[in-house]
Parts: sequence; structure tokens; C-alpha cells
Amino acid sequence: MRPRVLECDHCGGPVGFRAPFCPYCHSKLSWDAPPRLERGALLFARDYRRDKIEGALVTTQIERGADGALVSVTGPFRFIETDHPARDTVTSVEGVVLDRGGAFGVVVRAFADGALFSGYVASIIPAFRTFRLSRNVEGAEVSTLRALSDWEPCDAVRPLGEVNKIEIRAADSILEVHVNEQRVLSLVDSGLAFGASGFRVFSLEQRARVLVRRLDVHEAVTGR
Repeated sequence: MRPRVLECDHCGGPVGFRAPFCPYCHSKLSWDAPPRLERGALLFARDYRRDKIEGALVTTQIERGADGALVSVTGPFRFIETDHPARDTVTSVEGVVLDRGGAFGVVVRAFADGALFSGYVASIIPAFRTFRLSRNVEGAEVSTLRALSDWEPCDAVRPLGEVNKIEIRAADSILEVHVNEQRVLSLVDSGLAFGASGFRVFSLEQRARVLVRRLDVHEAVTGR
């Protein structure tokens, strides 16, 4: 079966997960478990060992080096790379946490307007080998964080000082989290429909350093 995003088996029109019928040909649809999501065509790539992190980063210390962009933070920091909103993407960020309280994550379906930010965020803390998936709304007096899967132990997370890669695969309301090429979570959430991709760095303690190596965005496809 050829890879594809969620489509009607009869006419090929786009459909939503668990929709009872196709809005185009009106055929009845049946669903079992959420289909596995895979990487499709590469849409966007940044290798921070050679590409600059540009934008509104004047309040964050960034040091460029041969191994990537060294981001030093005392509080949450996020950076949105892509300009165009998308629904079905596979977005991954690769980095190395250098301090005990340091954490980083990948952001999808993100929207930023001044201080206001919203998006799905999958984060890891290598010192504790844990991960979390959350739906974030940050900024001003409306800040909320809903943990769709709160901090959980994860053997796929490599220890402090080693390279880790965390990825969100999103198609319609299906979300998957992959850590170092292992799927560690699959769930359904329809809170955010479209947005950009990027990464987030933060610290649980005082200042922490995270070496961000690269960000990749692919199409999300499935073999349903």
C-alpha cells in the first residue's frame, strides 16, 4: 500500500481521523486503532553546525560552534523556524544537554504573536531520562500547560551529555512521539490544527546549556 496522509479509501479525498463518512463521496468510513505515521518528503532542514539561528533571540545567549548552536537559558525559550502553517508533519530536533537541569523539545503546530505562543511540545530531560508531551499556551495572563502525557521514565532517552533526538509525528488528530527512533507515545488530540515547527529549550534549575544540532521537518504519511 502506498504511503499517504489520511484519505478516503474510496475517492482519495482528505478525511479526519474517526470521521464517520467521507465529506466528498459520502462513503462510510471505518476505523480501528490510529494508523502508524511515517516520514514523507523532506520539507525543511536546518543544520545549526553551519546554519544561523536568526530572529528575536537578543535576550538569549547563543554561541555558534562546529558542533551546533549552544543555547544558554535560565527560563523557557522557544524558537519557530518555519513560516508557513502545516497540519501533517514529522518534526524532529537533535541536541545535547550539558547541565543537569537542562531540557529541550520539539514544537509543532505552533503560533507566536508577540509574547503569546501556542503549540504542541514534546520535551526530554536527559539527566532524569524522562519525556513529556504537552499542549502549551504561554504569554501574558493566559499561560496554561496541559500535559497530554506528563513526565514519564523513558529508556530511549540517552543520558546527560549524549546526543538525543526527539520527534513529533502529527496527522489530523493523531500525535506520535519518537525518541531516538523509538515510538514512545501515540494518542489522539484535536486541540491544535495548524502551525509552524521549531524547538524549545528550558531549565529546571538555574542556567542550563543545550547544544542544538539540527531541526528537520518532513511530510507525515501513513499506510492506512
